Amino acid sequence: MEPLIVDIPATTTRSFVVTLPVDGATLDLEDLRFPAPGTVTVDVSPVREGFLLTGELEMSVELECSRCLEPVLWSVREQFRIVLARDAMGDEGEDEWVLFPRGEHEYDLSPLVRELVVVALPAKPLCSDGCAGICPICGTDRNRAPCRCADGEGDPRWAALRSLGFDQPCEGEVYDGTSEEEDIEEPT
Repeated sequence: MEPLIVDIPATTTRSFVVTLPVDGATLDLEDLRFPAPGTVTVDVSPVREGFLLTGELEMSVELECSRCLEPVLWSVREQFRIVLARDAMGDEGEDEWVLFPRGEHEYDLSPLVRELVVVALPAKPLCSDGCAGICPICGTDRNRAPCRCADGEGDPRWAALRSLGFDQPCEGEVYDGTSEEEDIEEPT
């Protein structure tokens, strides 16, 4: 894994911008596929406490649709702000503070960028909002072809309950959580 190093000379008194390439090997995220390298652009500005790093990560990640397992290209575009504090760590504003001891001149962005990517990913990626998914019975991708068993018996694991008649509502029961009977008032 190659780190994403920002080199900050000790005598820096002016702001500068660094653009670094980001790929899957840099992030050490083995479960994810990155179709092309991304970039992280960092603006380094000297401040009283040390250095302010303001940056933006842009890259694409290939995921699997959670319904049909087809590839989904997900764009990650995240911004960040970090204060590299030379001495005491602060607590001002929305910036994250990181101790950056005097004498240090390199800061590794790899852990931050890895966290930005992981947090930006959806829990259940979908190829489209209307994805019909794969039939749990025959395995047909219902986005490509209709399935004959989609409206049939359903999941065979529930067959024992269906045989007991649990698929029909009880008398007087309504599915919205209410019943047709009137509520009984408690005495006051």
